[in-house]
Amino acid sequence: MSALTCGCCCAQDIGDIVIGSVLGDSSQRAIQCRVASLLAGIPETVPVHTVNRCDPARAASAEFAGDLQVC
Repeated sequence: MSALTCGCCCAQDIGDIVIGSVLGDSSQRAIQCRVASLLAGIPETVPVHTVNRCDPARAASAEFAGDLQVC
């Protein structure tokens, strides 16, 4: 069950999506990630950023951490 379907958060609350992957064709992977976000109910106005590294989870976390803003 996703956070959206269980009511833990709203799609409108999501500002950015960062997805880490490894060994994928960059343009094909970006399209797959965009389609996955749309199928999950994320608005098309939310940017999706893909990171292709040896340790994709760590790289995606580092990319995301650099973009965090404290309100």
